[in-house]
Amino acid sequence: MGGFAAHIRPSTSGMVSAWLAIAALSALNGSLEPTFGSRVADLEDATGLGLPTMSLTLAAFPFGLIAGGLLASAVMARYDTRPCLFAGVVGAFTPLLITAALVMLDIPLSGLRLAVPLAWGTAGIGCGLLDTSHGVQAATFGGKRVHALGFLAVKGAGTVCAAGVGDWAIAAKVGVGPHLLGIGLAALCVGVPAALVLPRIGHRHRPAVEFPQGPDVGRAGLFALGGLAAAAVIPVGAIFLWGTSALLALGASGWLVGSGLVVLSVTQVISLCACWRWSVPGTEVQLVKVCAAIAGFGAVVLAGVAALSNGGHGSAPARDVGIAVAGIALVGVGVAPIPVLVQRAASMVRSGRLGLTTRVSVVVTVQYACQGAALLAVGLLGQITGVVISLTLVCGVCIAALPLGVQLMRRACSIPVPAKVAS
Repeated sequence: MGGFAAHIRPSTSGMVSAWLAIAALSALNGSLEPTFGSRVADLEDATGLGLPTMSLTLAAFPFGLIAGGLLASAVMARYDTRPCLFAGVVGAFTPLLITAALVMLDIPLSGLRLAVPLAWGTAGIGCGLLDTSHGVQAATFGGKRVHALGFLAVKGAGTVCAAGVGDWAIAAKVGVGPHLLGIGLAALCVGVPAALVLPRIGHRHRPAVEFPQGPDVGRAGLFALGGLAAAAVIPVGAIFLWGTSALLALGASGWLVGSGLVVLSVTQVISLCACWRWSVPGTEVQLVKVCAAIAGFGAVVLAGVAALSNGGHGSAPARDVGIAVAGIALVGVGVAPIPVLVQRAASMVRSGRLGLTTRVSVVVTVQYACQGAALLAVGLLGQITGVVISLTLVCGVCIAALPLGVQLMRRACSIPVPAKVAS
């Protein structure tokens, strides 16, 4: 068996243990954002933090992801994946315990304004460490039998479960502190052993797949690919973290408050599974076109809600919430596969002498930087227009930009299928 996977596949039982550990980390990775996002509105009420502080808190996460990804690359270049996996799990989920303690203890408002953004930024750093090192493990043990998109689908399943638990916690009026405390402890109990089970993979191992050298898109092309990925990721992140506030503004109550997150999670999993099952190399451009059209229709539906509800001040909350959830479902189906397709394109193009990991890192960095700025914009603009209108505007602008990247994707993907490295 060629590539570096041959160095670390001692037995079938070892392979199964690795798959289970990677699947567990994938699910935990997908659970973090909806766990916190489902309680954003309640956290704001419980602590007295206003929209500016909550905007800064939510924006701290993607910027933390950038820092965590850069740190993971440096650590893996010097050592291996295990320190990143361990530190990633601890760094991502300990902030949930810290946030729970801040809510349950009598902390002055001035302290909360500093501590809560720092905690969520730290969670972003941990998630960046976990994302990068766990991605290396998934690529190593995936191969033909367990495709990397399969682990993404497991991550989506974790997102669905976390969103469902958040919806239940809101409907059952479970306090923010006990909810975050329980999820944080459970995640650490599962994630730390899973991180220690996986073998060490260092910089000396060769990749199992070599990508062909496609057209040279230059630095500008890489930044454009990052912008395309950001245009797909921003609506999802904005809905996950601001969606409950928007639905509350529309008049949702009980189970309906968290329904948008659950529906978004489920539709993303369905879309990723469909992409995994039926997509073949050479269909990337067509997929981006179809996905952009579906997401665009969803954006039109959300805009209709903003208009019908007068920015969350309408007289028919059940109607408005139902239409909004339908729009969220269409957005989830449309945007879910695009970041995966863009990263695949970034792996196939050339950009001067930049290597594979550097090219993908540039795309991901641009993606997360734009996402952080967008999350901040939703909150700050929401002070003027209300969260419903600001969320709709940001999502609409991003989705409208998706067709602009079709030509670049066509150029990037007009090359042969990746080939295995010779043994």
